[in-house]
Amino acid sequence: MRLLTFQKLSNSLKGCSAQLEELNRRLEPSNTRKVMSRLGARALKWPFTSKEVEKIVANLERYKQTLSLALQVDQMGLMLNLDQKIDLAKLPIANGASFDSHREEYNARCLANTRVELQCQITEWAEGSNGKSIFWLNCMAGMGKSTIARTIAQSFADKAQLGASFFFKKGEGDRSNASRFFTTIATDLMAHVPGLIPGIMKAIDADPAISKKALKDQFEKLILQPLLETNYPKALGLIVMIDALDECERDEDVRTIL
Repeated sequence: MRLLTFQKLSNSLKGCSAQLEELNRRLEPSNTRKVMSRLGARALKWPFTSKEVEKIVANLERYKQTLSLALQVDQMGLMLNLDQKIDLAKLPIANGASFDSHREEYNARCLANTRVELQCQITEWAEGSNGKSIFWLNCMAGMGKSTIARTIAQSFADKAQLGASFFFKKGEGDRSNASRFFTTIATDLMAHVPGLIPGIMKAIDADPAISKKALKDQFEKLILQPLLETNYPKALGLIVMIDALDECERDEDVRTIL
């Protein structure tokens, strides 16, 4: 894992350096343009098309994500040793529940330049410091709530703002109920905030059957308490995306989650 991560880090650093050098080269005025500019001629022209700008921004964002992940993996490696690894069998997850899972891979996202106002509204809520802690998107069935949720989740993930996601789906095993909801959220959060690992390990060591306990206990011991104990303040600003909560089988579980 460390070797693979180092290779990705090396490739990203080289790619990012090459991209920045190319940007500098194309933004640097040529000698001819400098002379014409001194003579008053309007020779300077923006050297990129809009599509090129979008591609450059996407590439730099991808490099940023790779560098961030590499640092997190390195931090995780320092924090974990062979006798402290979490037994994932004690923290089962709902397969396919994350927005970027294989089961969600081919489901629709918003087309370009659609639902722009709503997406901006959600983004402003997420980036605001004084807003409410929950953004509730509520409308009639078939209006595209899940499409919007997948699109926004991807946007937050691209900006390293997504901490976890859970997409409920009726009739899809563990995705149709809340039995593995908090364990899945906790597992996602660990991947983005390695500082939560000691607190979650402590909860599992204290109660190996925590994943079978009441939802309230799971939330407090696997998520709330580790978050309160972490020294990573940005963790409290990460977004947790929950979709199709109305497809959760038990109304009592829905009320508990809320």
